[in-house]
Amino acid sequence: MSKADAAPLRAVPRGRRRLRTRIIVIFTLLGFCLTALFAYSTTWLRTRVENQLLSDSLNRNIDAYAGAFQRDPQNVTFQFEGVKGWVYARDRFGRVPEDWRKLREGIHPELEMGRFLTDEVAFANCVPVLGALEYVSDNGQRMALALVQTQVANQGDGWAFTIDYLERHLEGLHAPMAAPQGGTDTHEIHGGFLLQMAMLGQRTAELHIALARSTGHAAFDPEPWTDEDLAAWRQHAHAELDDTLALLRMQGKRLAATVQPMAQALMDLAPSLHTRIDTIISAPAGCLKTRHHGDYHLGQVLVTGHDFVIIDFEGEPARDFSERRAKGLPLRDVAGMLRSFSYARWTALRRTIDAGQDDDQLAEAARQWEQVTRAAFLQAYAATRAADAGHVTLPDDLLALFELDKALYELRYEINNRADWVAVPLHGILELLHDGPAS
Repeated sequence: MSKADAAPLRAVPRGRRRLRTRIIVIFTLLGFCLTALFAYSTTWLRTRVENQLLSDSLNRNIDAYAGAFQRDPQNVTFQFEGVKGWVYARDRFGRVPEDWRKLREGIHPELEMGRFLTDEVAFANCVPVLGALEYVSDNGQRMALALVQTQVANQGDGWAFTIDYLERHLEGLHAPMAAPQGGTDTHEIHGGFLLQMAMLGQRTAELHIALARSTGHAAFDPEPWTDEDLAAWRQHAHAELDDTLALLRMQGKRLAATVQPMAQALMDLAPSLHTRIDTIISAPAGCLKTRHHGDYHLGQVLVTGHDFVIIDFEGEPARDFSERRAKGLPLRDVAGMLRSFSYARWTALRRTIDAGQDDDQLAEAARQWEQVTRAAFLQAYAATRAADAGHVTLPDDLLALFELDKALYELRYEINNRADWVAVPLHGILELLHDGPAS
């Protein structure tokens, strides 16, 4: 390229260079200021949220948690409900599983029950509450974020323990070297297991005794169960029965052919069921309503050697906090455990029959197991409650009605969610109406 073809170089005026430099500096400073402002505002907001979370949110036992954690980090565990991400408690972080339930405003029943059982009445067979983390809004509403409890060494929950035992028993009936069982007393066959169930009955009664103590805590002090309470319960029970029968009529055609005769038998017995609900016409004198577990079954107890620890006091998750915190008759917990025995019976029986065993012999063996298991649990429960001063023995009919109410709830659930399990609550309801299983 010749010099003539080359474009002449033009010098940029000094004033324009200065202006360009100033613009660059101004935008750089502006970006820096915006970045600093964003970082400051983020830090300020995080600090305010953390202070809000921590302010008056850890109960007086959190220092015990911190000390326990320093002594043995493996012996303390976090339980979280309803929030994703990280939450802060002192200088330790806990990861929140993403599949936990949503947060709810209000006093959390599990935290409230745990504190009462740990601090107020020192009930030994629950998991002690060491601390909790709650969010407190500007209007004073609380949300439980985290619950810190002592880790309890255990051998699994009562459901797995029971199913494993019953399956082994049923399978053993057909073992080649099994001893004949025909002339052996059922109580002798299940002796060790029945001792364990008696212990469960005792611990259940001790829980109810602890929850019936008057401590000056308005949310827990017992109150009279009045005729008005009974009338409200009867009205609720009649409505639940009508809803269940309506659902059964509507969905009956979808049920398996083997189940439909039982469904029809239940619908034919509707008048008898309504009559049964009305058999208790007045509240027993001295009867008290108290707080109770609210969702009690074999899955809610941990096996600890020859003993049990009761867990999960949050109540039925589908209900709101006010319902779960309401006082009622603790026989509801007893009825829930009896229904759990029934489900264990049919679950183990199904699994064993699916493995090719004979139906009739195993069905009878499972029925006898449920009878003696119920009896062991109820006898120990009744004996422990009777030893408590001021306890009023309630009529067996009332327990049967609570068990019926629970079975009707189960039937609605199975119709809507697991049609192949409808036979279990149907069997339970029909047995209750024909005075079985024995208690």
